[in-house]
Amino acid sequence: MADEKKKNRKNKTEARVPVEEDLDLFGDHKPRRRVPRFIYRVALILLLCTVGLTLWLNRDNISLEGFWGWLQTQVVGTGYGGGYPASITGRETDEQNLVADNNQPAIVSDTEIMIFNSTAKELLTAQHSCASPVLCEAGGRYLVYDQGGTTYQIVSAQKVLKKGHSKQTIYAAALAGNGRWALATASQDYMSELAVYLEDGTQQYRYRFVDTRVTAVALSDDGTRGAAAAVTAQNGALVTKLYLFDFSQEEPVAIYESRDNFLYQLSMEGNRVCAIGDNSALTVAFGDEAPSEYTYNGTLCDAALHGDRMVLAISRYTGGTDIVEFDGGNDPITQFSVTGDVLSVDMNGSTLAVLTQGHVALYLSGTGDCTGEQDTDNDARALALGDGKTVYVLGAGEIRQIVF
Repeated sequence: MADEKKKNRKNKTEARVPVEEDLDLFGDHKPRRRVPRFIYRVALILLLCTVGLTLWLNRDNISLEGFWGWLQTQVVGTGYGGGYPASITGRETDEQNLVADNNQPAIVSDTEIMIFNSTAKELLTAQHSCASPVLCEAGGRYLVYDQGGTTYQIVSAQKVLKKGHSKQTIYAAALAGNGRWALATASQDYMSELAVYLEDGTQQYRYRFVDTRVTAVALSDDGTRGAAAAVTAQNGALVTKLYLFDFSQEEPVAIYESRDNFLYQLSMEGNRVCAIGDNSALTVAFGDEAPSEYTYNGTLCDAALHGDRMVLAISRYTGGTDIVEFDGGNDPITQFSVTGDVLSVDMNGSTLAVLTQGHVALYLSGTGDCTGEQDTDNDARALALGDGKTVYVLGAGEIRQIVF
């Protein structure tokens, strides 16, 4: 009996061992090498370090609401739409009201704010009541205000974050990357005034301009500094003053003048400010004695501002259009000429985009080398770069996508 049990156990053991013929049925079987556990641990540590460093470097611009907004954008924004072109609701759109942050084109018509993803999926559509809407974008948020009116609202790609109403007429506005915003308005007892608000709507700063009217505003990414352009007249001549603010101080830290030059567009990054005027462009840093001024010697066709970078399209009196790029300094880093009148320019990373009549071309920052070109419909009026190879074009009643 005992010998029979041993024999059975032996047979069962032998049955588990495949014979040579069985192995031949499946080919050459080699034992699979397992990845050592320490490699997974190292990868996890590196991932956590990367995430932690990113959060630390952006700690001033990160809020719980902002984090959830970013997460929702990644989830919702990955859905697929029907492809471009995407129709725009409304009858009129301004060329300056097209942006494409993070490859998500946003447009403001006379009735709607619309945000799409890269496949034309509609992420947000929200009505506004602005008669003359102007769009600002920063940090995944969008501020739409009524220039010459009193209403404004802030939205993300997921929802309307705030609707507001100013007691005075709005002249200009700006948005910071961390959700703070600024309104430049008329003033009851002064020529104009600037008010800066925290993300929760609490007023952070206020400054009244005695004899100048604000034409443009910019905020640093963390909303602790700002700039304002304001115009006045002296001895019959137009003078624009450029104010630099540290919102921890009551008075401006610097005031500069630009004569016979109407400044109407500002941007800033860190301690540097860029300003676009009708006759010249300015660059200045906090602490500079005077701004650096670049005179056009031609007609400015279009300009794009991003932080401390700007690209100018200048039509020369002798013919042709010059593209001039500044990147955080006083001197141009890129200069080249294109044929025809330029309708729109933009930049993203090392790529510059130029729209002429029925034609879109990409150029390399620094060298001006053309890296790609495609024809487009003749009704194209403006463009925005979603990334280094994707261009969104504003046409009649729709947004189109061109991928290089």
